[in-house]
Amino acid sequence: MTHRTLEIKASSEPKEQQIENLKEHLLDLEKMYELQKKATKAKTEDGEKIKANIDELKKLLNREKYATKAEEKKISQFVNKIAEIVQNKEQKSYIDGLMKIYKMYVKEYSDEILEKKKKDPEMIEELNRQLIYMEKSINSLKLADSKN
Repeated sequence: MTHRTLEIKASSEPKEQQIENLKEHLLDLEKMYELQKKATKAKTEDGEKIKANIDELKKLLNREKYATKAEEKKISQFVNKIAEIVQNKEQKSYIDGLMKIYKMYVKEYSDEILEKKKKDPEMIEELNRQLIYMEKSINSLKLADSKN
């Protein structure tokens, strides 16, 4: 019987060695699976962050598009008003039209312009030059109107 037991032990040793090798291989595969699982989770989180960032940028883009359309509308109205004034040949209506444009587009933002003037000395100089020019233009138009 001992001889038989020795034979069984001898035949089972390669199988036990194979089992040990398979256990080690299984442990290696489990470690690799855990690493891949962590990497996948990290990539998923990065993807979600990128998606959230894209959504935020899309919202910002839509707001900017809306603001741009509003500004384009203002510019279009301004251009149309100027075109109307220029087409009118009478000096009185020309001056009245310029004053309307001034009231509609400049007067409305005069506080903002004044605030910016306080901050930027170059802008102050430029605005003063423009103001002097406009005053001279208005005076010359008034003078020409009074002569007519």
